[in-house]
This record gives sequence, C-alpha cells and structure tokens, in this order.
Amino acid sequence: MHTALDTPVSHSTGPHVDLPPAIVNASMAIGAWVRNTHVTLIGAMTLVAAAFGFHDVVKAGRVTIADVLLLFIYLEIWAMIVVEATTRRLPVNFIIHIAITVLI
Repeated sequence: MHTALDTPVSHSTGPHVDLPPAIVNASMAIGAWVRNTHVTLIGAMTLVAAAFGFHDVVKAGRVTIADVLLLFIYLEIWAMIVVEATTRRLPVNFIIHIAITVLI
C-alpha cells in the first residue's frame, strides 16, 4: 500500500541543484565562522553586562529584587551560550526561563 510517508518531500520551490563541493564547503565554513563570531560576541557582551550589574550593586550598597532578576537573566543567557557553543543545540528551556524572569 502506498502512503504519504513513501513520497519524497521537497522543501524547495525550485529545481534540485547539486552545488560543487567547493562551494558547499566554503559556505559551510563561512556559516560556521559567522555563528562562532556571534556566539563569542554575545557571550562577551553578557559577561560585560553582568560585571556592570555587579558593579552597580556594590556601588549602591544594597541588592534589590530587580538586581537579582537581572543577574539571573545574565546567568541564563550565559548558560544558553555555553550549551549552544558546546553542543550546537539550543534547548528551549533556557528561553522559557528568561521569558518567565522578564515577565516577573
């Protein structure tokens, strides 16, 4: 019996084109470089923002719930970056934790 699962599915609207391996390898290398650069920049900016947050807490001489929540957001972003950089996967639970904290 023929089922819908037996039919190949095309996710493209145009004809299938096999690119030369050199172009495929170059595009994958450029994509990896862009991804690694962005992850590194976001990680560095998160660490700088957390350092400024700690500095503000020390300068004020008190800790408010807003400070704690903001530092928790920085921690979740940093954890998300570390997991994404090491496994190349982005679990949804980090994004959900950040969203819940922002709503609080």
